[in-house]
Amino acid sequence: MLIDRILRDLDLSMRAFAVCEIAPGWRLQMDGADWVTVHFALSGDGRLRMRDGSTVALPTGSLAIIPAHRAHAIEAGGSIEHEAQTHYPAYDGDLSVFEAGPSDVDDEVTVVCGRIEARYGGRLGLFDRLTEPIILDFSDLPQMGEVFGRLLSEERDRSATSGVMMTALMNEALILIFRQLCRDPDCPLPWLTALEDPRLVAVLGQIHHRPDASHSLDSLAATAAMSRSSFAEAFSAHLGRSPMAYVRDTRMRRAASLLRGTSMKIDDVAGRVGYSSRSQFSRAFSDRFGISPAAYRKGTDPALEAP
Repeated sequence: MLIDRILRDLDLSMRAFAVCEIAPGWRLQMDGADWVTVHFALSGDGRLRMRDGSTVALPTGSLAIIPAHRAHAIEAGGSIEHEAQTHYPAYDGDLSVFEAGPSDVDDEVTVVCGRIEARYGGRLGLFDRLTEPIILDFSDLPQMGEVFGRLLSEERDRSATSGVMMTALMNEALILIFRQLCRDPDCPLPWLTALEDPRLVAVLGQIHHRPDASHSLDSLAATAAMSRSSFAEAFSAHLGRSPMAYVRDTRMRRAASLLRGTSMKIDDVAGRVGYSSRSQFSRAFSDRFGISPAAYRKGTDPALEAP
């Protein structure tokens, strides 16, 4: 599927940072974070309240994606009589516990909170233009609940490999989120609406399937059966960048993946992503990442790792 090829070229990261426990009659206020926040309702039937007073149900198995800088609250029970305030901690690898009201009570709402980063080519934040919360229903997909349940188990029973396992689990959850978003007929992310336009789907398929092809604005516009100007405008509106910038980022992300994950010669990597010479490829790679392909393969710059 095209979406799977696109996801393969993304820098995906979702980190759990807190477990929220809200007793009936309580509201847990949360500041607007500098990042996109995810809340997964592990148990209980809660509500999400935004600053403007609007509310949306957050029952067990549902997941809320909150845009950056949007203050909100999680509530439990019918009548709210108490409030608690919490602030986002600096991520240190351990889960914080946020409590609102007495613990271990009936009908308590338990929510796992995480932060999302999803960038294409290290630049385009796929949630950057998100303006309203997204609510997804995973009640019919037990796999998501299992992922978050295993995440909490790893946190409670720490071992030498727990960090690696937790990262893998959060990234699994993120992929499930993207698949769910792609099934929604009213796609809430601007870049995913490109997948509803068969003309742009054809172009994206060409770029991701054949990053080594001699793509140009003319050839891509021809694939879309559109004029150059109309195609460039539509593509940029949906993907947040020009067609050729997207081609370059796809090639660089694919090259980085090949350098990290295979023993392929650098000359062969260059050819696989559309460069006729190693020197040309090395210049493009260094311009993009600030490091040569050989140095990147050796892992000499940890800052290049996905967040």
